[in-house]
Amino acid sequence: MRPLKTMLMMAMLVALPRMTLAADRIETAVAGGDPNISIHLISKKAKSASANSPVLMLHAFGSPCAEAFDLAPGLSWMDDLSEAGFTVYAIDFRGFGQSSRPEAAAPVDRATDAVQDVVAVIEAIRKETGAPKVSLVGWSWGAVVASMVALDRHDLVD
Repeated sequence: MRPLKTMLMMAMLVALPRMTLAADRIETAVAGGDPNISIHLISKKAKSASANSPVLMLHAFGSPCAEAFDLAPGLSWMDDLSEAGFTVYAIDFRGFGQSSRPEAAAPVDRATDAVQDVVAVIEAIRKETGAPKVSLVGWSWGAVVASMVALDRHDLVD
């Protein structure tokens, strides 16, 4: 009975983001740093007027953005930040989730490619919001990429 219960719980956790959070979550795709790459982007608008910078969340290796940052009601960092007055975005790195897959011979994601993709997404966010800079929140692999972007393009990030 225990393995069945565990499997049902895991299935619910995978399905919940799509079922219960779709109402206020906006899903789109933006061009990555490579013309053949499309980056899946989810966002939630600020629930109150604020001068806060937009926030871009970068997931861990192996955890697509919805499962990492927008899991379920009461378990969503994106909801928490949105309620605090931030417009929040999260991406799937190339090769993960709903983003494009690289060529068959290429690794899932190189750090330098991820940096180019994040810079392209930041530019799209800046264009959409008019914000001069974007705050980055990275978890595990996402923290590595966030720090590389901050070092390379400090003009784009808070």
